[in-house]
Amino acid sequence: MYIGKNCASQAARYINSQLAALYENAVECLDTHGCAANMDDECRSSYALAEYSDFGQSRSKKLKDRVFHAVFNQPHVDFICNHAAILCLSIRYGFYCIENVFSAHQQPVTISDVNVKFCISFDRERHILPASESRRSLNAIQLVILDFMNAQLVSATADVAIDGSILESHLARYLRFLQDAGSNIFPSLPEFDARKPNLTIDFSLFGSAFFRLGRHKIGNVSVKEINNYLASTWFKASTLDAERNIDSDWRATSLADLNSVRALPAISNVHFQLSFDPPRLNLICSREAVVTFRLSDVKFFDTPSLEGPPKRQYGACDIVVLFDIYHEIEGHIVRCKLDINSARIVNDACKLPYVDDGDETAIEYWTGLLKFFVPGYVEILKSANYHVVYYDDERVHASAAGEGRSPLPSSPATQVSFAWKQALTDTDLHGFDQVIVVSQSSANAHLYDLYSRSLKDPDLEWLSDWGTDDFHARVQPMTCCLLSNNKAIVWVDLAVGNLKMPDQEYEFEDLRLAFELTLKMFTHDNLFLSRNGLRIFENSLAYKDHCLDGAYEFRHICLDFTSCKFLHEYSRFESVFEHCDRNTIDVARAIINNIQKQYFSVFTTEGLGVIHTLPIWAGDALQDRPAHVLTDVAFYVHSESTVDRQNWMEVSEFLAPVIVVLGMCNFRRLPFRYLDLPPSWHALANEQGSHGILAIDRTVFLEDWLLKSLAYVNRATTLIPEFSRPKDGSWEPEMIPWATHCFKKDHPCRWQLRSEQDGFLRFAWKNLDGWNYGHESGPTDSMNGSYAISCGTRNYLEIPSLGPQKELNIKIRGEIELRLSCNSSRTHWSVKSSAKWDIVLVIVTESSGLHFELQTRSAMFDFARNEIEGDTTAVADAKALLKECLQDSLDFTTMMDQLWPLEGIWQSCYPGSLGFTLAHPGFSTQGDVLLKLRPFGQLSSADHTAPGSRQALTICSRRRSQSSCTVSPRSSPSRHLPSLPSPGCPPSLSPPASRLFGALSPPSQRFVRPSARDVEQARAMFAYAVAITNGASTDSNNLSEPGHIDVSESHS
Repeated sequence: MYIGKNCASQAARYINSQLAALYENAVECLDTHGCAANMDDECRSSYALAEYSDFGQSRSKKLKDRVFHAVFNQPHVDFICNHAAILCLSIRYGFYCIENVFSAHQQPVTISDVNVKFCISFDRERHILPASESRRSLNAIQLVILDFMNAQLVSATADVAIDGSILESHLARYLRFLQDAGSNIFPSLPEFDARKPNLTIDFSLFGSAFFRLGRHKIGNVSVKEINNYLASTWFKASTLDAERNIDSDWRATSLADLNSVRALPAISNVHFQLSFDPPRLNLICSREAVVTFRLSDVKFFDTPSLEGPPKRQYGACDIVVLFDIYHEIEGHIVRCKLDINSARIVNDACKLPYVDDGDETAIEYWTGLLKFFVPGYVEILKSANYHVVYYDDERVHASAAGEGRSPLPSSPATQVSFAWKQALTDTDLHGFDQVIVVSQSSANAHLYDLYSRSLKDPDLEWLSDWGTDDFHARVQPMTCCLLSNNKAIVWVDLAVGNLKMPDQEYEFEDLRLAFELTLKMFTHDNLFLSRNGLRIFENSLAYKDHCLDGAYEFRHICLDFTSCKFLHEYSRFESVFEHCDRNTIDVARAIINNIQKQYFSVFTTEGLGVIHTLPIWAGDALQDRPAHVLTDVAFYVHSESTVDRQNWMEVSEFLAPVIVVLGMCNFRRLPFRYLDLPPSWHALANEQGSHGILAIDRTVFLEDWLLKSLAYVNRATTLIPEFSRPKDGSWEPEMIPWATHCFKKDHPCRWQLRSEQDGFLRFAWKNLDGWNYGHESGPTDSMNGSYAISCGTRNYLEIPSLGPQKELNIKIRGEIELRLSCNSSRTHWSVKSSAKWDIVLVIVTESSGLHFELQTRSAMFDFARNEIEGDTTAVADAKALLKECLQDSLDFTTMMDQLWPLEGIWQSCYPGSLGFTLAHPGFSTQGDVLLKLRPFGQLSSADHTAPGSRQALTICSRRRSQSSCTVSPRSSPSRHLPSLPSPGCPPSLSPPASRLFGALSPPSQRFVRPSARDVEQARAMFAYAVAITNGASTDSNNLSEPGHIDVSESHS
């Protein structure tokens, strides 16, 4: 035993010697006393290492009741590491019963010459013995405590494999008996002076047993998963320099390449350049692992600058390092990391090149390199966080694989969430006419819709079944995660595929590629769509709704793949890295380049990156248009705090970034290009099943639209008395409705706000018109006297502001009162009558969106009888006059026709090629309206369509009747359609494609799967878009040319 040397072999010999001595004592006990004399546990423990009997569940301890009996040879312990050992048991002969109770009906199974091995863990405890009169120095003793209780069977003789589980259970009881008897505790080598350095006893470096016996898992993480993670990390390190075109961050690339210029001080005599293959890890036990660092190329130089040819150069070799390993679980994160301080080289396991004993230079080189490797190189790995050999965050899988794959179910429509109530309270548009807040679920729903369509539509088959000359892959639905600063992460999952390389063909499966890109807004002309892309856009709802009206132009919020950047940390290459070497870099790069350069180029030129389309009014300002039509927009990605690719997993789903569209109507200017959303809006947009919310300013929705439409009842119920002179002894008063009065009909009948309290917005319309006429023409004129007529209208409107509700009831009621009077020398009378009415306008949320219903299609008037004062014989009939002017009921057909733009698909924002419908309107106390956005056709579990109500296709039939149009709204019919440049033509010589494709092809022409030439043309257009990017600028309308964005403009 030497201080500073590994005494593991001596310690193992010392412990096995004690075990042998205990066995010999047990044999001597049996030879002297025999086992039949006493079967008590206290006596059995004295000879249990040599002979053991088990009585199972029997209370009697007689020889005939034994269910297991064995005579053992001498046991042995093999230490495989500092935490685990192999206990070798050899049964000379014996028997056991299948059942745990002896029965005369069962025949015991006899056994002989059975060898069994158990893997057991152990701990070491060091105790200091205080000095005494007999011991002047402090002595230390180290106890090795074997854990027999949790022993795991490793191997057994083949002929007992059939009933191995039964024999194993008997032996497990035997080991527990030994531990209870104290036969598992052994003192290790003595330390004569505790004040001196401890003896070094490292079982892990003793022999090579760990290569023959390895574990497959640590916690719930398999060795394969760890090695796949290491290979992926190595791939990232090997490509960093190529991507950044710099070598400043040399620690980040140290897992793949390293040289002494960076890693060693200038005073070092060893100068080297190393190239690594992916490291491989093997578990020894749950707390120790060996990592094999495979060097594909080793070069030694004479000078520190590494100039000139290498002095020595070697090929493949392995340096094996032993580490303690830890398995950690923190919430969503599972992590395995190495303890760098425990690192030591396993010399016996290293595979180094042959060096002649006389080559002192080579010996000096390798000696210096190995001395540097531990601790120098492993400390470098720790500084780059490469000591973490496995890291998994389940939230990455949830975002990349779960969210947006299919529409989430909505919460019950009748449930009024706290977020809704708070959002209505916080509603303040700060001068904007419309604010559209769209969740990332909407973008994911668009990507999932594309995938679903590709499975059915041959025109889009390439989207899920992508192939070029040397590459083919089955592509799963893409998913995205929004980030701050108008960024997003997009995942592309490749289920299976193959790649042809010059040397061979490679197959892969279950790959996940992550890219970071920018969200930008483009005008329709700057989309650079191919012919097929234009056809796809023709089939979108946005185009069908506005294709005939040349006053509209389109602006598109897009995922800009021209600026995408590959993200190693969120990608997965397990199947590619199963047999990883330097060639794997080329394979992985080829897969990435094919998706990034070719797949994304076709994806972009087909217009599939458009996640939202906004129709903008670009016609004459004096031209009649709906009140809600947008004339200017800006967009940005909003988040409560900065969300980037490092911390996006820490953000709650309710605080995930959202897309905000700020819109103005009637050619008003945007007050600014950023709005600090209240947290309640943010949470509301991200509610489960929600695709976003829409807020419309009171002026636009309530005053210019809803109240203006409901003002029809004021025009229809307001009567204007006309002057009528009495003649021929009678007076016949006349009245004309406001709507047809020559002077009044062009004047509005605006509702006036009365109060905003008790959860209601109350409006009123009041009007009183009348005249007095006096006539004197001599005492004999029968018409002498005074005549008076007055008609007053009082209408009341009540809108609840406590939404959202599935049914929002708007109550409207009114009264028209008519007074007539006559005072002459011959008669005196006055009469009055009135007509009352009331209706309830119900805004219902259906599967097709909002639907306006009246309890009755017309409101019946309730006419009051005449109230007469004075002479009843000559009085005029006020009730009859009211009936004559008002008919019997109010017809609201005209009013309902003015409300139809709110029904069906909302025409200010379209997700992808689909549409949004509005749901669950709620009014704030200021009169602003807040609505949910739902994908067209979605029906929540609580919604239902009332019998007889219109369905989605019926509601939209007025607008869909024009869907067959094929002329671009912003193009001239005189433009012709030239062909794309040939693959050999420089893309820079080609004009912008979308400006050439003026006349769109009819929808009846079927799309053809992209050929190699089509892909090449798409790449040419894609390259042209990138080339335009380098010289493009951002205009004042928040529009970007492809490949460029000024982020600061969104927050100006």
